[in-house]
Amino acid sequence: MNIRFLAFLALSIGALGACDEPVDDDSTLGEGTPEPIAEGQPASGVEPFDGLAGFYPVEQCDAILSRTERLVLRADTSSLTEGERGAVIKLMQVGVIFGRLYENANHSDALRVGEYLETYEPGDEAERTHLSALRDLYAMFKGPVPWNLDGDRDLLAPIAPYDARRNIHPAGIDADGVRAFAAAHPEAGDLLGTRTLIRVRTAEALARDRSALEDHPTIGVLNPGLASILEGGPDPEAYYAVPYALAHADALLEANGLLNEASALVRGDDADLADYLEQRARDLLTNDYEAGDAAWVSGRPQRLNALVGAYETYDDDLLSVKAAYAVSILVKSASGSAELEAAIAELQQFEDALPGGPYQRVRSQIPVGIYQIHADYGQARGGNTATILPNEPHITQRYGRTILIRENILRNPTIVARGQARFRAAIVPDQAEDLAESGNFDRTVWHEVGHYLGPKATADGRNIDEALTDLQNHFEELKADLVSLWMMPRLEALGVLTEERVRSAYAAGVLRTLRTVEPQRTNPYGTMNLMQNNYFLEHGLLSFDAEAGKLRIDYEAYPGVVERMLAEVIAIQQGGDRGAAAAFVERYGAWDEGIQGVVGRALDAAGARYTFVRYAALGHE
Repeated sequence: MNIRFLAFLALSIGALGACDEPVDDDSTLGEGTPEPIAEGQPASGVEPFDGLAGFYPVEQCDAILSRTERLVLRADTSSLTEGERGAVIKLMQVGVIFGRLYENANHSDALRVGEYLETYEPGDEAERTHLSALRDLYAMFKGPVPWNLDGDRDLLAPIAPYDARRNIHPAGIDADGVRAFAAAHPEAGDLLGTRTLIRVRTAEALARDRSALEDHPTIGVLNPGLASILEGGPDPEAYYAVPYALAHADALLEANGLLNEASALVRGDDADLADYLEQRARDLLTNDYEAGDAAWVSGRPQRLNALVGAYETYDDDLLSVKAAYAVSILVKSASGSAELEAAIAELQQFEDALPGGPYQRVRSQIPVGIYQIHADYGQARGGNTATILPNEPHITQRYGRTILIRENILRNPTIVARGQARFRAAIVPDQAEDLAESGNFDRTVWHEVGHYLGPKATADGRNIDEALTDLQNHFEELKADLVSLWMMPRLEALGVLTEERVRSAYAAGVLRTLRTVEPQRTNPYGTMNLMQNNYFLEHGLLSFDAEAGKLRIDYEAYPGVVERMLAEVIAIQQGGDRGAAAAFVERYGAWDEGIQGVVGRALDAAGARYTFVRYAALGHE
């Protein structure tokens, strides 16, 4: 068994016995072998590592780590039953499996680098210090491709350069070519599916997948049509799709067993959670999440909850369609959510009042839970403040979605204080104290609710995600941000929020738009933050005091400017015109060194650039 797996597991068990919205900073599944290569062993034709030669220099490690704030998250598990504690251990084991799959997806050499760093014996104290820094960066960025202080990708090790295809897609393919082939060849499988991998139809790839299917006949039974996709000869100009269930069969079969064990452990304490875990175990093999998602959204877990699966597509820099594996283990907070539930009951009136609305009938009962994070794995980002899932339209239309509020991030005193310091650095003195502790909490909660509202299809009936292709995440996150701010005066009118809390949420909305460095266009969050900032400047919600190097907020203009931008964003979603979406990004996604650059440097001087989140449950201190 893998050494890191044993180490993680030992820490997880010991710690337990003792006991998809990022933070507003700038921290931010492969065509390779179906199963990861043996860790620490170079792939065929790859040179072995020579000590730490060619690895990220210690000076560059220190440049990032010196600008990093470390947090250790702790969840109060005292309310969990014995069965739930046992289930947590099983879920942590699933998390380790999914974490490895996630790392392998990000770079074909990720697991080799991770295993090498974990097992390498340093020769002296200087090398020990260097090794410790490299291990921290690998853990912090969940692989060997960190973001440097200039906002660019670097490499921790002497490995192949970063490529937008990562280890998700075959080398050499391009997005337009794949989309065109998929439209012309439905018999090739679901090439643009959320949980499939694209293969070039080579003899080697076909042989590998046929062999995997022979080794796992159950996968063939549960995925009808897969065998026919693999029939026929090679064609290096053609593509075909295989489900994650086959591509990662060994790993998912192991996870399936662990989830079934977890389900059995909680069956007597929480039937809803047990049903969800049991269905999700099956989902991993059928490659269809509907059963598990229906149980998850419809159920009401009591003390323990978990996000288990491949959902978010932010890591697919080429097509923005392939989901990444994640596990989040969540313990229900003692904080009540009656205020939130009362406001959610009024969602239909918000939907009706949207620019151009209403677009749909909205459920009056939406499962919203406030949780403490116990541990995260894979794509589940440690600094993530909230999550709303599932994403697939046909599932959300039938069952709705669930909202997971991550309280020990949103209300973490260190994170709150850092956000306030950044706000003070960017905003004129007479408004610099407007951001209260409640601001980002309220903005984030209603951002997640905002995903429920607005159009779910284009005016001519197409799927918005498919219509906007690689920009769909940019516009959906932008819409949710704007809906959250648009709702603030309406929530005040209902008595849900006070005038002071609305002002603080507005302040948090401005902080949300600020970036330290220019974001890459493939980064949905960073790009849509910048787009809001420019739109707010153009329409007078924000103004820049060049002499002071700070921004001023026009709170009176806030509601009107937000509604105007929201109307434009919804119109682009409804129009389903990728060209119009790209033009909007081009217009409002420009970085002005004289404004954003000045504010960015002030933000940078205000405190840490990165957040390195660790977990007490994993033995981190």
